[in-house]
Amino acid sequence: MKTILKYISISVLLIVILAAAAYFYAMNSIAPVDEKPFYHNVTIPPGTSVNGIAGILYDNKIIRNKTAFMIMIKLLDGESSLKAGDYVISSHLSTEEIIKKIISGDTKNFTVTIPEGFTLPEIKKRLLSYNIIKEKEFDEAVKKLDISKLLPAGLDTIEGALFPDTYIFPVSVKPDSIIKAMIKQFKQKLPPENELKEYEKKLQFTFKEILIVASLVEKEARHDEDRAKIASVFYNRLRKKMRLESCATIQYILADNRKQRLFRSDLQVESPYNTYKHEGLPPTPIANPSQKSINAALNPEITDYLFFVAQPDGYHIFSKTFLEHNNAIKKIKKLDTKGQGLKNIPQD
Repeated sequence: MKTILKYISISVLLIVILAAAAYFYAMNSIAPVDEKPFYHNVTIPPGTSVNGIAGILYDNKIIRNKTAFMIMIKLLDGESSLKAGDYVISSHLSTEEIIKKIISGDTKNFTVTIPEGFTLPEIKKRLLSYNIIKEKEFDEAVKKLDISKLLPAGLDTIEGALFPDTYIFPVSVKPDSIIKAMIKQFKQKLPPENELKEYEKKLQFTFKEILIVASLVEKEARHDEDRAKIASVFYNRLRKKMRLESCATIQYILADNRKQRLFRSDLQVESPYNTYKHEGLPPTPIANPSQKSINAALNPEITDYLFFVAQPDGYHIFSKTFLEHNNAIKKIKKLDTKGQGLKNIPQD
């Protein structure tokens, strides 16, 4: 009898031990992968099975055990409630929390703001900082785009046609979709095509040329009140066959090596974008202009101004003659008490 009781006691103990082990194994299987939050972008395509979802989460190191995930879904009666979509899921969540997130359809988009005046390379750099796209994919998307079908008539480059704005994209967005969305927004901000043709007749410039002027205005203006006047200066100089001599075009050439203070030696760089050396407009826009700069280029003030120079507060002094312009420069240089150099005044 004592032997039987002994075996029973051992059996009960083993069952308790096994039950405890099973319990701790189960709890460990559904515990968070990490203690600290680490976020992953995860896409669950429509029609993905429970097993497929478990595989996606496991491959992204968000859950510890696929079988435990599927058992938990059955316990929560959530098999028919899992929703496809783009998610941002942290590995510090438990399996139960992750399942509830997917059942609720708590998908996640990302918001990106493209500032006014950004160039295409700057836009790419901003998007890359979100770790959503890859540089090679972006570059390939730019090359493969059929811009003849996307851009308004007369434009042959996407530089200038990527409208600066705040955009919301799903985390699975592809580079070509981002570019197309920005171009679409640009086109929506323009006047109707028949009105654009009227502007072209009125200004005696093509829409591409007007857009290039808008990009110059964007990079030169600091205050809205100056935009239409700056546009008038560029148009006046173009009509008189004067070189535009815009420092903004030099900065565009310098790209990542832009300077706070330009020197006269910088004006000698050889490039078709150097408006100090070459007459006329640069080949393409030098930035993606804002709505205000586009409007200024479409509706410039009627002036006789041929020169402008920025004051320390960002407002410009406009002049009709070279003598007036030189006097304005002398006046402004006196205000440069810190010797920092002023905009539109290349230093010796």
